[in-house]
Amino acid sequence: MIAAVSIGVAFLVEALPLCCRKEKVEQSRPTRKSQTYSQLDITSVTSKEGKIVIRGITDLPNSARLLVFITEEGTDSLKLQRWCEVMEGKFSVFVTSPQEWSGTPRAFTVKVVFDPPHPIPCYIGNRGQNLQGEKVNSWGKSNRLETEYSITLEF
Repeated sequence: MIAAVSIGVAFLVEALPLCCRKEKVEQSRPTRKSQTYSQLDITSVTSKEGKIVIRGITDLPNSARLLVFITEEGTDSLKLQRWCEVMEGKFSVFVTSPQEWSGTPRAFTVKVVFDPPHPIPCYIGNRGQNLQGEKVNSWGKSNRLETEYSITLEF
């Protein structure tokens, strides 16, 4: 009885079209090890009611942590920084502007950085080798992904 059921199941699997077989589906899925990450773009920087709103897109996976720096152009000092997380290929962060910035237009540079945490997650590669493209910079012993955006805002 068991042999008959086994033969029947084997025949049924063999009769399935190739697209429905488990082996075929598994082979067509990309593996995390082979995936590379190169997109990190700021799509908008706006000011509204004393807040700076920064939005962007990326191909990094959900929960990847990004560090956002805001520096007033013409100065070397960092003014503001915030963390945000990637969700469904997007990121956004709201930063309250200092009172001293209100009333006059100011030029800013916004920089967004994905600097892999330590230990580096396996999907990034042990030295960040899965981060590729023109937005990759070497930092210490690993790579990081970064982008910049310049804008003048008035509060």
